[in-house]
Amino acid sequence: MFIVRKKKGKIIEAFLLGEESTTVKKLMEKGSIKKCQTGYEVFSRETLKSEEQHGEKAGEKDYIKIDEGGYPYPNEAEYFQKNHKYIKGNCYEQISKEILAWRSGMSEEEKEIRFLKEKKGLIIDHDNFEKYYTAPLWGSILSAPGNAVIIFYRIDKNEQGEIQDIDFNFCDRQEFDANYDVVAYL
Repeated sequence: MFIVRKKKGKIIEAFLLGEESTTVKKLMEKGSIKKCQTGYEVFSRETLKSEEQHGEKAGEKDYIKIDEGGYPYPNEAEYFQKNHKYIKGNCYEQISKEILAWRSGMSEEEKEIRFLKEKKGLIIDHDNFEKYYTAPLWGSILSAPGNAVIIFYRIDKNEQGEIQDIDFNFCDRQEFDANYDVVAYL
């Protein structure tokens, strides 16, 4: 495991689903975002790698960010608002805070990785670099290559220190390098 934080002062563009936006409209025309009965399906880089027929689920008031490769990905409204500072228009500053991360080559015996495998459906396929990681996330099945990083957004533990739940996602290596600084290795 290692500790990372978003790069300080990084300015990003984000778009609120359900509001008029040229960028979201273009992504919808391209098929990267689809309107559905329960909100939206967002076809992120990780959804496309998994060859899943469904995109990641996003609600009417969730946000869409665009990764370094031009792929959209959803952020739940509450998480986004806690972790971004509004500047103007569609520009936001990412708030930098320390979180845990993990990558291939590190011990799979870490309790967080064991929890993801046992309780969250994480599959690590050592024989398939392109789909090294696969897991059910955001109402879809996502996959990421072996150089991607697992980011732990939230780890809930009980009073005895046992993991109860984890919010996580895969982060493409290009996206990770552009957006995170490594603070320390554990």
